[in-house]
Amino acid sequence: QLRPLTIDKDDNICVTDGSSIQKFDNDGNFMKKFGNVGSNDEKIYYSLNLFTDSMGNVYAPSSVSRDGGYHYLIKKYSNEGIYVSTWYAYGTEKGQYQHIIGSTIDLNDNIYLICSVTHKVYKYNSSRIFIKSFGEETDGRSEFYKPHNIAIDATGNIYVTDTENGRIQV
Repeated sequence: QLRPLTIDKDDNICVTDGSSIQKFDNDGNFMKKFGNVGSNDEKIYYSLNLFTDSMGNVYAPSSVSRDGGYHYLIKKYSNEGIYVSTWYAYGTEKGQYQHIIGSTIDLNDNIYLICSVTHKVYKYNSSRIFIKSFGEETDGRSEFYKPHNIAIDATGNIYVTDTENGRIQV
C-alpha cells in the first residue's frame, strides 16, 4: 500500500509503502527502490511521511520498536538513494519529539515536525539544530489539538491541519 509522496528537486516522485522508498520519474517510470536493504541503521521501518531538501536528499520519518514502545526517528538518503544518516531526537526535553505525525521542509531547508503527543510543531535548521516550537493542546490561535499535517507555501506561510479542532491554521 503506497503512502505519502514527495517531489524532489528534479521533479521525480518519491513514495513510500511504509518499509521502502520508490522513486519514479515525472512520467511515472520506475527508477529505483531504496531504504529496504542494508544494516538496521539503513532501513526504514514504518514511514508515515516523506520530504526532500533543496539538494534532493530524501527524509523518511519512521518508527522503530524499542524498550517496549515505539520511538520515532528520521532516516536521510541521498538523491541517489544511498543511506546518509539517522536523526534520533526522541524524548521530552526541549527540542525533542515523541510521535512524528507530519513533516515538511521550507525553502531554506529548515525542517518542521509535528508531534501528536505534545500537539506542537518543532522547527530545526538544516544541521538538525532545534530552533523553536509552537503550539499547545487547546483550541486558541496557534494552538492545536492533534495536529496532523503541515505545509509551507512559497512565501513562507505555514499551514497546519488542526484535526480535532476541525480547522487549518496559518
